[in-house]
Amino acid sequence: MKTILYKTSRLLLLVAALTISFVACNESDDIRSFTSPMSVISSDLIFESTGRTGSVQVSGQAPFSVSSTSAWAVARVEGDVIYVDVAGNDGLDGRTAILTVTDAFGNTLEIPVQQRGMVIGRLSEESHYVKNAGATLEYTLMHDRPVSFSSDVDWIHPSIEGNTVKIVVDANAEGFIRRGTLSYESQGYGSTLTIAQYDLENDVLGTYNFGGFSGESVMATRVELQMHNDSLFMCFVRNEQWSKNPVPLEFDAGRCRITFHSAENLYWSSATNYDAFYFTDSATGRVATTPVATMTADLAHRNVDGEDFTYAVLADGGTWPGYKCDGFYIRAMRSGFSTTLMSVKTPFLMRIGPLGMTD
Repeated sequence: MKTILYKTSRLLLLVAALTISFVACNESDDIRSFTSPMSVISSDLIFESTGRTGSVQVSGQAPFSVSSTSAWAVARVEGDVIYVDVAGNDGLDGRTAILTVTDAFGNTLEIPVQQRGMVIGRLSEESHYVKNAGATLEYTLMHDRPVSFSSDVDWIHPSIEGNTVKIVVDANAEGFIRRGTLSYESQGYGSTLTIAQYDLENDVLGTYNFGGFSGESVMATRVELQMHNDSLFMCFVRNEQWSKNPVPLEFDAGRCRITFHSAENLYWSSATNYDAFYFTDSATGRVATTPVATMTADLAHRNVDGEDFTYAVLADGGTWPGYKCDGFYIRAMRSGFSTTLMSVKTPFLMRIGPLGMTD
């Protein structure tokens, strides 16, 4: 009898265990189907910066409703398709909105809407040098909105086709230094290209008076601007020694602009035997003893009393913190003793032709 009861108890326990296992399995299946009732069937919700209508098709229990986190992405429902009207993005940064789709049972699905920022590239240069014969320049300019151009001169003619910009520069009939600025813009974003047209040999290189105002008079010394290995140098021609120690200059050919650095040696034989060129701030009496201080000169054509020549006034380069360069002086150091050879304000460069010609 005990044996029969024992076997009966084991049989009941086994049936109970199987029943529990079956119920647990069914509950687990119900949970999985309940937590993931909605999905995306197809989607077209990645946009360029220009506005258009996209869509996303979803699965789930209709009817659906939808809301958007951003006013620039307006969504509406038609059956199981969500249409999204996206406004144009006039900014350079991309943006994201979130759609929340809800089905008849209150289940939700979040779907991102992504839009790229506006594309407006830059020309590969900010300045360009063109010879007097003229030229056609060609650049690549990436953009996804219309681009407009304007020029402050009538001898620069831009056009654009696709992402290719062509700029026709007329021949320079007068033959003197001239500059023009081409501006390009799209939706408030853009930049400029400066074009300088001249003859390097005749308008830039050569002999100059380099000086400024000393009291009520003008003081100047002769220098030569020379090119070596595509770099510009200024050579003082006061004596034979100085002519062998050219001062390196920065030259922006596309702007016809020269940058001078302070504390350049004009002549050097030792730490106690040299001649040097320094910029000064006359208001404070300070002297720039390192090359960080700069002055710039935009060369231009001048005509005085029928004479044509190249001329430039040096301007503060804005690189000497707290001070303003408005003059220079030349100091000679000999065995520990120094003397000022030249001191001027409002420096200038005036081209006077080949070495040996009179002013």
